Amino acid sequence: MSLFELQGQERLDKFCTILRQLGQALGKRVAMYAEGTDERYPPILAYEVDQDRVVFLAGPWRV
Repeated sequence: MSLFELQGQERLDKFCTILRQLGQALGKRVAMYAEGTDERYPPILAYEVDQDRVVFLAGPWRV
């Protein structure tokens, strides 16, 4: 999925639901990274099992 597809609250809510369902089924954190990056870069969003919620991990844009 491209980040450009996460336009609007409804689509974001649906995507977060998918992350949550995966995390609960696997019993572990599910992270979303920007396309084309690897684990050297931090994830953008993640479902945290211990908090039972999706958290936004990317910081503010810097110019």
